[in-house]
Amino acid sequence: MWKGSLSLGTEYTDTKRKSYSSGFGELIGQSNDKILDRNAAVFMGYNASIGQINTNIGLRYEHVAYDFYENGKIQKDKSKVYDNLFPSLTLNFNVAATNLSLAYNIRTVRPAYEMLSSAVRYGNRLTYLAGTPNLQPTYINSINGGLLWRNLNVQIGYNHYKDDIFFATDQLDSDPSISINRFANVRSRNEMAASVSYSPTFGIWQPSVSVTSITQWLDIELGHKPKNMNGTILYFNMGNALQLPAGFLLRIDGNYSSDGNFQNRHMKSSWFMNVSLNKEFAGGKWNVLLEGNDLFHTMRDASWFYDRQTVQYRATKDNTRQIKLTITYRFNHKENRYKGTGAGNDEQQRL
Repeated sequence: MWKGSLSLGTEYTDTKRKSYSSGFGELIGQSNDKILDRNAAVFMGYNASIGQINTNIGLRYEHVAYDFYENGKIQKDKSKVYDNLFPSLTLNFNVAATNLSLAYNIRTVRPAYEMLSSAVRYGNRLTYLAGTPNLQPTYINSINGGLLWRNLNVQIGYNHYKDDIFFATDQLDSDPSISINRFANVRSRNEMAASVSYSPTFGIWQPSVSVTSITQWLDIELGHKPKNMNGTILYFNMGNALQLPAGFLLRIDGNYSSDGNFQNRHMKSSWFMNVSLNKEFAGGKWNVLLEGNDLFHTMRDASWFYDRQTVQYRATKDNTRQIKLTITYRFNHKENRYKGTGAGNDEQQRL
């Protein structure tokens, strides 16, 4: 059509999820809920080249009917109908040897079904876990710009989150010393991300270095007073790929993340290092991968959580130091061009 091509499509998912919880002795009662979620979407995209500028314009319409049942009865106050338009616009153009890009889109992230359950579960004597059936999806307005020159890639973007989903804490009415952890919506949050990556090649050595910063602007309530959660987190990644004789690929990769604020969390720094050796056989049908992950056992997830009347510190250090051997055989090595594009993948992840 005109100087480009127009594509149209549709997608439909129908999900039924049942959840039953037996409770915990006399402390927590039983629960029995069911969710029916139907999502019908139509979308179109137009791609055209005008001079040196490649343009892609997209529009997606979604109609979602979400019904929530407790003990077999529909709960009107927790059931919702969503009708939304999601536009997108992408521009790409070249200036000499440099590729420039500019993109704008609106997208949504819907909560996982486990977050929507009515069940309350026993964590320990001071902590219960609960779902939030009326949790709303998050809508994200994004604008992004990029520059690609040879092996240098620079990206910068700004995101506005409406109804962002946070980890929240309530106190049990009958015993305020017991915390109920759940998820809740926060009206808005703003975030800017910037990254620089460089990936040269020196003979058999292909190093890659990337630095990413994520800055947020957010005020929350803590102890009936505003608390500023503005701040920046830095991520540093160093990768090394070595093409060895006989088709072996050796990788040595390291990753570091700094202290910083994300949503209502103050995250502690962490780092790790991985090593792997990879080899393909029979034209790619067989693949053997030997990995050594988190060699120094330094990976951790430690955060301070702030929410209204509660401050929590959580630190998790899993058994991430490991040696893995993976052998893969591809029965159908050539891609099947009739295979679908994955309708419903996001819905499966929510489950």
